[in-house]
Amino acid sequence: MTLIKKHTGGRVITPNLIIINFLGDNPYFSREIWVAHGSPPNLALGDGWTSIDDFTFMDTNLKKIKLPTSITYIGNSAFENAQDLESVIFNPDSQLKTIGEGAFKDAKALTTIEIPSGIETIPFHAFQHATKLKSIKFDMEHSQLKTIEAGAFNYTDLHSLYLPKGIQRVSQYAFFGNINLTEIHMYPSVLERLNADDLTTQARFGMNSFDDNNMFFGLDHPVNIIPIHNTRGGRHKIRSRTRKSITRRRRRTIQRKSKRRRTMKRQ
Repeated sequence: MTLIKKHTGGRVITPNLIIINFLGDNPYFSREIWVAHGSPPNLALGDGWTSIDDFTFMDTNLKKIKLPTSITYIGNSAFENAQDLESVIFNPDSQLKTIGEGAFKDAKALTTIEIPSGIETIPFHAFQHATKLKSIKFDMEHSQLKTIEAGAFNYTDLHSLYLPKGIQRVSQYAFFGNINLTEIHMYPSVLERLNADDLTTQARFGMNSFDDNNMFFGLDHPVNIIPIHNTRGGRHKIRSRTRKSITRRRRRTIQRKSKRRRTMKRQ
């Protein structure tokens, strides 16, 4: 166990962040290991841990956790009802593949989370009743997310949502109880995949939206659907080519006029 110390202008600041290092034995981090190290509320796991066991931090006073690149699995209900949990930090190159059912259910202090790009499914009730959760961030281009299961984000405080390119299914009641959710941003390919026929402006995600295989159930208020277009770079290129074309035409015109003037002088 290591206490992280930060040096600033000659002063030593101890933010009380405890590192529990992996010692090369069992790579599954458990509640017993956390308790054996004094149950620190602000925690960083050293590289080498691969999993957080089911129920590890359930009903605990954990406030902050920083997870190493090596973590690939977060267990069922791993952080359920950890009502003081404010921050979950993943490394940019996180290898996380699986989030268990109810993993962050009732994490009522959590306000934002960035989902690692390797996650393919956000499972049942993963963030249900995380009532202060305002922001979910995805790597829009590289996220492998395909499915959001039933009740995954029930009763959160989302105001807007950006869905990555690979989304194939959003299950029933995935966003039920999100009374402040008014905008969902999607790529046109996602709109088409989710059978969103005329949803470029507004949709009422209720019991009759889409089909049974990939519908948004359970939003009973109008939601603005905002298409995401990757056209900016293309437009810039077109403008660039247009400017070049105009420049070439002007150059030719000047050359022709100059040639005429020289011809007239000779005559």
